Order: sequence, then C-alpha cells, then structure tokens
Amino acid sequence: MGGVILLDTNALIYWGQGRLPEPEEGSFLITSVICELEVLTWPQMTPADEEVAREILKAVSVLPIDEPVKQQAIHIRRSTGLSLPDSIIAATASVTGAPLWTYDTALDRVEGLRVVAPPLLPV
Repeated sequence: MGGVILLDTNALIYWGQGRLPEPEEGSFLITSVICELEVLTWPQMTPADEEVAREILKAVSVLPIDEPVKQQAIHIRRSTGLSLPDSIIAATASVTGAPLWTYDTALDRVEGLRVVAPPLLPV
C-alpha cells in the first residue's frame, strides 16, 4: 500500500505525456500550488495540453502555502540558494513528510528531502 507522494511540476508534465510510472497502489498524490501554477502557465501549452493538465490536477490534492511551509521555504532558500518556487515545493514535501517525485537534480541539495526520480516510460 502506497503512502503520500508529492509530484513536482516536471513529474506532472511527464504524467500528462504518459511517461510517469504508476505510483504504488493506494498512493495519495499531492502537489504544491506552485506546481499547479507552473503547469498551467507553461508558455507552449496548447488547448489540448491544458485540458490534460486540468484533468491531472483534479486527480491530485493541491496544497496551499501555509505558515509551516513558508517558514521551511525561508530556511531552504537561505541554506541552499534554490529559487523561491523550488524552495516552496521542497518545503511542501518536507513539511508533509512526502517523498518528492522530481527530475530536477538541484533539489538534491535540500538536506533531509527524499527526492525520487522514477525511471520514465518510453514515449
């Protein structure tokens, strides 16, 4: 039985492309509001892409930026120099205790963060 998994922006995009492997049965999928915004504001998005993105976002729980996430994001940004969006996404994973499915190797710099990059499926 799976646990909670936080999907980064790139994992959500790969899911829409059919390249993200299926999480373990029973997994509860979450994402940050930052990832939602990054996906929906992708400049090359076509109307068909947007439709797929919105369907995917309906299948995950989108978490807001609350006070614990803000405080953790401040700590992460100051200690790693990551961008503010990446710091917020990492903080959301850290605060929830969820592994972060991402293909962004910069997030490996966050101490204690469980970063997972599942092998992508062929197109």
